[in-house]
Amino acid sequence: FARLVQYTRPDGTAGRKVKPYIIDLGSGNGTFLNNQRIEPQRYYELREKDVLKFGFSSREYVLLHESSDATEDEQKAEEEEEEEEESTCRADSE
Repeated sequence: FARLVQYTRPDGTAGRKVKPYIIDLGSGNGTFLNNQRIEPQRYYELREKDVLKFGFSSREYVLLHESSDATEDEQKAEEEEEEEEESTCRADSE
């Protein structure tokens, strides 16, 4: 499941971002997010570098996006922009 979030950047232009979510539909062996079993029938927002595992499988799935290889300074700037966007989205919805 994913949610499209629309927001306004500080320069006044419109932006859009997809936020992915996961839900366990009551599987017998569970779904794990960052090594923690998630509750069934509840949505969990996924963030960059979250690790997913399904049941007792040894496979791990890591959530990345196109700027995952960016330098630390670029990542920090992007995180600050995301926080700013989220606060703008909250203000817009109130």
